Amino acid sequence: MKANVIKVIDDSTVVINKGQNDGIRPEDRFVIYEEKEEITDPNTGENLGKLQLTKGTAKVQSIQERMSVLVSDKTRTISKSIKSVFTLNIYQPIETYEESQMQPFEREVEVNDIARVINRN
Repeated sequence: MKANVIKVIDDSTVVINKGQNDGIRPEDRFVIYEEKEEITDPNTGENLGKLQLTKGTAKVQSIQERMSVLVSDKTRTISKSIKSVFTLNIYQPIETYEESQMQPFEREVEVNDIARVINRN
């Protein structure tokens, strides 16, 4: 299934023109890409199709009847720590925790870019 990006919310969130009425499911993953010019094999003259430049991959964040919000599915884990505090003549230990941060798409996504489902069974 193919859809078009109809709104770019930020560098990791877009809206597409397909939704529940079109069969979009919460578990769907998408590749977002831009179609460029037709490419011809210089040796044979054969048309090889349009060049597709991938901008990133995304998962469904929310689905409405006729549109869906997609977010980048690339994340990175960052270790953060809370420094020790000296209270009542006792040092409290440093606390460390991990936080997952969503990464932006690999390239800037624009309105009319294409989003195609890549994991449908």
